[in-house]
Parts: sequence; structure tokens; C-alpha cells
Amino acid sequence: MDWVTSARQMGGQLHFSVVSQDGSAEHVQAGSLASAGLPTAGPLERVVYTGDLSTWVRSSSEQYLKAFGFSPTDQLTAGHPVYCHALDDGTTVHVPALALIRALFKPHRLVLPVVFSPGNIDVLGFVNYASTPPVIVLSREREKYLDRREVESRYEPLRWLHSSRSARDCCQSVFMNALSGRLDLALPLGQFRLVMHGRRVGHDLFVTKVTMIAASVEAEDSVTGAGLAYVFHRKFNARHKVTTLSPFPSIPSRAVGTVTLSCTEWVDIEPLLNGNSRKERAHSRRALLDVILHKLSSGSSWKAMSQASGFSQTNLSTTFRRWQRDGRLDQVLERLKHVREGGGLEYIPPKGLDSAFFAS
Repeated sequence: MDWVTSARQMGGQLHFSVVSQDGSAEHVQAGSLASAGLPTAGPLERVVYTGDLSTWVRSSSEQYLKAFGFSPTDQLTAGHPVYCHALDDGTTVHVPALALIRALFKPHRLVLPVVFSPGNIDVLGFVNYASTPPVIVLSREREKYLDRREVESRYEPLRWLHSSRSARDCCQSVFMNALSGRLDLALPLGQFRLVMHGRRVGHDLFVTKVTMIAASVEAEDSVTGAGLAYVFHRKFNARHKVTTLSPFPSIPSRAVGTVTLSCTEWVDIEPLLNGNSRKERAHSRRALLDVILHKLSSGSSWKAMSQASGFSQTNLSTTFRRWQRDGRLDQVLERLKHVREGGGLEYIPPKGLDSAFFAS
């Protein structure tokens, strides 16, 4: 269990002092703040906050540290404040500055190091004011550090940071505070939906993790002059939402009434499923696709499909989400619709599958 206390310049770079509960200390770079510097202890309680941050009050971290067994000293409390806010149910949340920094500046691997540098987030993109309205241009060179299927969703926080004037001020404030030895930030404007996890003590919740689900930018705060809304969590973003209840086009059936693939169809569709995943290559993609098609057309559970096919539930659901997220499943369904307009050959089940189940 540790706590970040202060920032200092070392060798031309900012380093942060992290103190453990036993009194030992170490100095870490900005990128390490993604995992170091806050207590980690369970069990934790979850609360959701929707609103702005204008009523959140900066306070001493003394009460927060006591809740996790630290003995507060000036060294521990001076350089890392905690923000407090009373929820409608009477709970007061205590949120360390670092928990907010982790929530606002994602993806951590790209953003945390640059917000603690002079170039700040302009290293990762800029606002093109030559366009009307202004356009946010992100550095695509950084995509090489990200899974290509997640580039768009992972860059969404950066778009928000660039589009909101107060969010940009927030970024700069993090660096300026660090230069003065503090870990702190100026809270941005707008409406937010935050999920917080922390340790409850009476009516107080001492937060160790904050996840930003969504944020809105008012027109007065927007670089475009228009109000903007962002959804950061895939579960709540219709563009990335993937659940068993997600709307899908009807699964096209073959002339014989089944949705599983004929040999001719598989030859045509196989190139659409080419991928780099070793786990995918370890299994029959045709068999996986047949199971997924049957699941989508029948509404059966992953558990039932697992029992019938021999694939694990995790294997089936993960493959489904991967193919849906990167667009491969949509391509397959469109191709099947086209191919099956003229019918297909009789289905020959891949080895190892229960053909009687799929014929039912």
C-alpha cells in the first residue's frame, strides 16, 4: 500500500516520491503513476456520480490516509490533495488528485508521460483552426503502440482533452503543479459520469479508483463553438457496444433452413476472417463461426453453445467480440446475405461438431 507525496526534477525529468506504509520510499517516473501511488485494498464499494465538478472541494489528505492505516505527516499530506463531494444519499466521497488524473488522462501509456512535460498533450495532436469549425487532428504515428482494433475507442479521451478549453487547462495545470512539487490539477468544466470504487467508513467513501464513462463539453468551453458529448467506456458506447443483446441484422439462412456454412460458402468467407491472433489459429475458424451464427440466430446462451460444440464459453464469447469489434463479423454477414441469394451446397459439418445439434 503506497501514496505519492510530491514531485521533483531529477536529471531533467519529473520524478515522483512514493511512500509505502512501512515508511520506505522510492522515486518513479510519470508513466508509473498508472499503477503506483494510491492505496489498493478490498473489499471496495462502488458508487456512480453524474454531474459537474464545480462543487468538489480540495482538502487535506489527512482523513484519507488515516482510513488506509497511514500516520499522516506534513510530508505525506502537503503535496497530494484529496477532493471531497457529498452525494445525494449522504455519502461523502474522498477522491485523491491522482485518482482523477488516472481517470482523465488515458490511455495512460501515451498520455501520462506527456502531461508531465512542457509539450503536454500537443505532442499527441492539435486543433486545426484553419478549418470551420475547428478540427481535432491526432498524431496517427502513435497508433503503432495500440491494438489496431482499439485505436478509435482508445483515442476518444484525447479528442475530449483537445476539444475542451478547460480540459486543456487541466492538462497544463498538472504540469505546472508538478514543477512546484505538487501532484494536483485544475478540475475541468462540463458534465461527467464517473464510476468510483473505494473503502467505506461510515458515511465516507475513500476512493481508490475512478473510471470516466462519459463527458460533455458545453458550447462556451468547446473549441468548435458547439456542444460535444463523448462516451469513453465501450460498454456504454453504441458505436462499440458488444453484448448478446446488441442489435444484429437477421442471420441469412441457406435454402435448407440452416444458418451453418456450406463448403462453397466457407471457401468464399474464410479470407474475411484472417487475423493475427494465435488463439484463433489454434481452433477451427469455420467451426467457431458456425457456433456463433447458430447462437445469434437461435438466441441460445453461450453456455448452451459451449456444451453443444465443445468450445469453452470464454473462447466463444471472446472470438465473437473480437470479430464484431474489428468489423469481420459484419463483413461475413454481408457476404453470406449476398452468397445465399442463390442458395448453397449441402452442409458438411467440420470434424468434432455435433451435426445433429446444428440441424435442429
